[in-house]
Amino acid sequence: MLILTLDACAPLCGAAVVDVDPQSAAMPQALWCDQNDFGRDLSERLAPWVQAGLGAANKAPSDLDRLCVSTGPGGFTGVRATIAFIRGLSLALDIPAVGVTALHAAAHQAQINTGRRNAVALWDIKRGEVMAQTLTPNGLGERTIVPVNDLPSWLGKMTGGGTDASAWAVSLIGLTAMARPALSQALQNAGSDLCVDPATALDPVLLTALGARQKPGEPPSPLYARPPDAKLPGGHTPP
Repeated sequence: MLILTLDACAPLCGAAVVDVDPQSAAMPQALWCDQNDFGRDLSERLAPWVQAGLGAANKAPSDLDRLCVSTGPGGFTGVRATIAFIRGLSLALDIPAVGVTALHAAAHQAQINTGRRNAVALWDIKRGEVMAQTLTPNGLGERTIVPVNDLPSWLGKMTGGGTDASAWAVSLIGLTAMARPALSQALQNAGSDLCVDPATALDPVLLTALGARQKPGEPPSPLYARPPDAKLPGGHTPP
């Protein structure tokens, strides 16, 4: 199964063309994988970027079997731009598209990188709050909004504290560069046994692996922590 994946939930955008064997538990190998900080130019750079990636993988759009995209939380413009691109390509090629939340991908990546069986992903949603979600062998937990100042104590309660925390990893990919070391230090000061995943960006190949496991359904749509601040003419909120 040949899959094109796009991610723009964090400033460093990721893309990959991956040949996945749905029957294999092994991590798939990317035919092409790239990460870039496009800033405000993302919308204009997406199509040329994907075209170059397919060329590097020696593949054509018609070779693709599935499309995958991260759905948020993340930057409003980046998430919407990549989802719109993937949905348009899905219609043009008549192939399914699936969405994977950044929280799911980050928690899964933390499990892989640290070897811990449980993980919690944190994502900055502004206004002094983060969105958090756990991933354990029993599946994904409920998404929760936590004030930044309460994070050390919330993580202690969520992971059981003490020796129980040694089974947990935490992903800080979704936090700002300034917030990551501050939280890491706070956890250290609290004597937490949580293992901090050192990754600073989502791995498009791991994201693809999650997308390959999903059963296609409704087209991907953005995950918002709260209704968008942006308004359409007449004061209407974007879909």
